[in-house]
Amino acid sequence: MLREKKTVREWLLISCVALLVNLTACSDSNTIVGSIYTEHPHLISIEPDSGVFNTRVIITGDYFGGGKSTNTVHFNGHEAQLVSASKERLEVLVPKNAGSGPVSVTVNGKTGEGSQFTYIYTITVETWAGGVMGNRNGDGESARFNRPWGIATDPSGALYIGDSENALIRKIDRDRHVTTWAGRGWGSGYKDGSADEALFSKPMGLALAPSGMLYVADAHNLAIRSVSYDRDVGTYSGIANGISWKAPSDIAIGPDKTMYVTDPYNFQVKKIDRWGNVSILAGSGRPGDNDGPAESATFTAPLSLALHPDGKRLYVADYYSHRIRQIDIETGSVSTLAGNREPGFRDGDLEMARLNRPTGIEVDADGTILFSDSGNHAIRMIRDEEVVTLAGNGMPGHADGIGDKARFNKPYHLALSYSETFLYITDWENHLVRRMRIE
Repeated sequence: MLREKKTVREWLLISCVALLVNLTACSDSNTIVGSIYTEHPHLISIEPDSGVFNTRVIITGDYFGGGKSTNTVHFNGHEAQLVSASKERLEVLVPKNAGSGPVSVTVNGKTGEGSQFTYIYTITVETWAGGVMGNRNGDGESARFNRPWGIATDPSGALYIGDSENALIRKIDRDRHVTTWAGRGWGSGYKDGSADEALFSKPMGLALAPSGMLYVADAHNLAIRSVSYDRDVGTYSGIANGISWKAPSDIAIGPDKTMYVTDPYNFQVKKIDRWGNVSILAGSGRPGDNDGPAESATFTAPLSLALHPDGKRLYVADYYSHRIRQIDIETGSVSTLAGNREPGFRDGDLEMARLNRPTGIEVDADGTILFSDSGNHAIRMIRDEEVVTLAGNGMPGHADGIGDKARFNKPYHLALSYSETFLYITDWENHLVRRMRIE
């Protein structure tokens, strides 16, 4: 028997029924139409809710993606590594330096947020080079320094040290072998020329340019000196070329090759453009601790500085005001980030935290600020609007170890390794260079 031809209306009816059945069949706990999730991920539990780097965390909930490639998990904005994934359970590894904050899961552009995860930093401090006071090249702890101050790192893992009382620039290679990079080593003075003939007088802060040129704040010579990759020493800015400084103490170099310099006895932060022209970035030239516009803001002793990765902000360790200051590079306007006029040792939010003679400062790629709080003999951090002590406990001494078990004696300048795995510290009164792993 011949089948009857279906009308257009009948075909439409059949199609609608088929579509309805298909949608019903596809509806599960993820509520998917085709491949598009219609619900935001819902986080029920996070176990454990605190831990160190690489801790395995189990996240349970609803509306997750069915595979590893369809889920993205963040701890306080830092992406985690997924170990396994199902529609109701994710297993992840806590990312490095995540900080404390909410955990979120994103599936096909839709994000759900869960409870807070408390990140526990693991801080390990070790002696990298040096021992008692002296002047000797050698390996690791057999080498000798005399109040090392400035420090800079290069991509190979080598360190450059402003060995202030020895009036030398020292180099520590990645195998901890210490050599003299520039300076005679038998006394201070002022002389340009080859590395073995050049003289310095209290070299302090250092900065390494992408070209390989090392710049030195040569404090008692009132000059910014340069040391080429071939170890020729020259004067970049100073009395020799008509510029007046008063004990420049630190240097930072911006992406546009502008150089920023702390000039503490002029109570100012200055800048040198790529053509060598010097101008005042901030500071009235009078001592004080007033925030405000560039020309009226005051500093007590701006000893060191670090550039934010965005190139728009400069952070300054203002020694005698016990504060970390912030300068807007475009306007020169100065504000206080943490601390106040009163010395102290207190972690917490930026207004309540107390510092004691901050000396060195560094900023990592995600904007975390690290600083040496020399009067508290501690290394501290500013992150997520809080000040946190990473190592040291307020008491001077020399001890390697984890966190507050480590001891420093006036830690001064800081430099991150290029991988940001290590923080190097000049431990001034201990005549040491220390290395700190932050995870």
